[in-house]
Amino acid sequence: QGDLPGALSSYEAGLAIAEELAGRDAGNTEWQRDLSVSHNKIGDVRRAQGDLPGALSSYEAGLAIAEELAGRDAGNTEWQRDLSVSHNKIGDVRRTQGDLPGALSSYEAGLAIAEELAGRDAGNTGWQRDLSISHDRIGDVRVAQGDLPGALSSYEAGLAIREELAGRDAGNTEWQRDLSVSHNKIGDVRVAQGDLPGALSSYEAGLAIREELAGRDAGKTEWQQDIWFGLMKLALLPRTIILREKALDYAERGLAIGRVLVDRDPTNVVWARALDSTVQVLEGLRAE
Repeated sequence: QGDLPGALSSYEAGLAIAEELAGRDAGNTEWQRDLSVSHNKIGDVRRAQGDLPGALSSYEAGLAIAEELAGRDAGNTEWQRDLSVSHNKIGDVRRTQGDLPGALSSYEAGLAIAEELAGRDAGNTGWQRDLSISHDRIGDVRVAQGDLPGALSSYEAGLAIREELAGRDAGNTEWQRDLSVSHNKIGDVRVAQGDLPGALSSYEAGLAIREELAGRDAGKTEWQQDIWFGLMKLALLPRTIILREKALDYAERGLAIGRVLVDRDPTNVVWARALDSTVQVLEGLRAE
């Protein structure tokens, strides 16, 4: 997290300057944009501090400026993307606050802009990836709302984009990882819907990508963690779809990876908790 109070102090000093400049000349779009960026930076720090109302206030101040700029020139793609980012930041805060309808509304506003940008230039991979992330955000909210068909539709829309991106460049590890995340999200929804064969297929597709990535760089802990968690998703599937022996194999492989990671960083709370859960799953399987 770093020195959050110090960062906030610095950003607030920058905001004061940006406000003074923007106030001198409302027609200077660069200064206006700088001001919106300052608000967003302060919002990011406040969110990291747990001050969600403060973060929301900052993000909304940035949004107001971004909306005004985007309204001046609909053809300015940088300003349009800024606006979508503002909507997504507000959506993230609302989701954390438990305001799911508000979060969905913000994310859908961001999605509309992302779709428009991606439609302008199908070759702009950054905009395509933005669009896939927007679909995921909406899918996550729909899961939280219990709208599983809607969530599945959103995740599948994101998956289609990520398959296309990953197919363009098999060497782009970020796109490959994105694709594995999509498969896992779809697998989670299918489990919740009772579609166990579909879930198994999705989880296996995600794991295959993660194993391929880890094979490129065995020392990258993020990819090892991804494999670990992917293995445990498979191990936790009901016996009606996966044999106990297969589930045991997945859990034992996950445990081996988990122990290595926890040994590397005993202070990692996420890994420590995941390791405890893995041990419990394995003990349960052995007791069956």
